[in-house]
Amino acid sequence: MTAPTDKRSKYVDSLLASPQWVDKWTQYFGDFFQNNSRNTQIVRFADGVVAFNNYIRASLSTNKPYDQMAREMISAQGANSYTQGEINWLVGGVVTGGPVQDNWDQQTADIADQFLGIAHVNCLLCHNGRGHLDSLSLWGAQTTRQQAWGLASFLSRTDVPRTAVNPSNTNIYYWGLADNTRYKTDYALNTTTGNRPARQPIGTTKVVPPAYPWGGQSPASGTNYRAALAQ
Repeated sequence: MTAPTDKRSKYVDSLLASPQWVDKWTQYFGDFFQNNSRNTQIVRFADGVVAFNNYIRASLSTNKPYDQMAREMISAQGANSYTQGEINWLVGGVVTGGPVQDNWDQQTADIADQFLGIAHVNCLLCHNGRGHLDSLSLWGAQTTRQQAWGLASFLSRTDVPRTAVNPSNTNIYYWGLADNTRYKTDYALNTTTGNRPARQPIGTTKVVPPAYPWGGQSPASGTNYRAALAQ
């Protein structure tokens, strides 16, 4: 009797369908997306961590494509990070103690790092690449801070409000993500304080519109900026 020729493929299918596979990769992506209750800047609280973990687990369990997960996390909108897990990823880019551009810069750096594999966009959001990235990246060495601002401008309509769980205790809260509510202009060059060098006008340029550095695409009129970036 000859062995079935599909024995290996059936075994692989059984492993992929096992709860242990979901457990393993939920843990992996939880680490990769830095799903923790707090970082040096923000607190997600345990309920936010659980919601994000549930989102990752459900995505893997239903065989959701990775590019769809990426689009959902980048473009997420909602009011409660305790119940809508994907909100929690962009929340991880909140930066305290500075202007809102600090948030947009860090969220942009996280997107470039985790979804594009380009960690030095974080550098470009502070200074031009020439003289700093020459030995690390041919592209980075030729890219300016203004171009990095164009990428960050896809986040420039994004607000990350937080809401107290109990009005009598404002120290425990959940997060939201909303576009075109509090912020309705493109990336403004109007800061002198914060966690990055001053952002000041370049000649007559006082506002930087969204522009994707790899091709120059901009959102179509009426398109949600983050959804356009995610696409």
